[in-house]
Amino acid sequence: MLGGWQVGWILDYEAGVMSTDISGSHGPYESEIPLAGTQGNDNRPNRVQGVSLKTASYTQVRNQFKGTGPIANVFNPAAFAPTPTQYVLGNALRNYGAIRNPALYNESANIRKRFFFGDRFQGILQVDYFNLLNRTQFNGPDVNVLDGTFGQVINQGSQISNRQGEAQFRLEF
Repeated sequence: MLGGWQVGWILDYEAGVMSTDISGSHGPYESEIPLAGTQGNDNRPNRVQGVSLKTASYTQVRNQFKGTGPIANVFNPAAFAPTPTQYVLGNALRNYGAIRNPALYNESANIRKRFFFGDRFQGILQVDYFNLLNRTQFNGPDVNVLDGTFGQVINQGSQISNRQGEAQFRLEF
């Protein structure tokens, strides 16, 4: 009963992808305007020189949503300033490698045990767990420089499911 177990796992650890374009929108319907660089909104903010682009860690963003930590800025909002008017293109680049979405950490595991009942019968017990440690994949930050939540992850929405497990017993003959 103690020996003969098979264990398998899939570990997926990814650095956060580069964040989407920073927007310097001054339009009347900012929530409906697409991000900078797309049709209908080519505004970009100004980049404030000398201010670092700090990226928050997964733990800081997670603690924010658990209510055990302060609001985590994925990047430093003081590094950007809006342009004086709507139709002025700022000096900010379209993308910054230092501004990354929260990282993805995901672990899945599987264990299996074969039981033999004579020469002709065997049973297979298998248990699978997906997102074993129940981690959340956070959405990217707000990228509109005029929003009060600029630089913060405002929606916890997950792109991966909560922990799920399944067990099965199969009898083969």
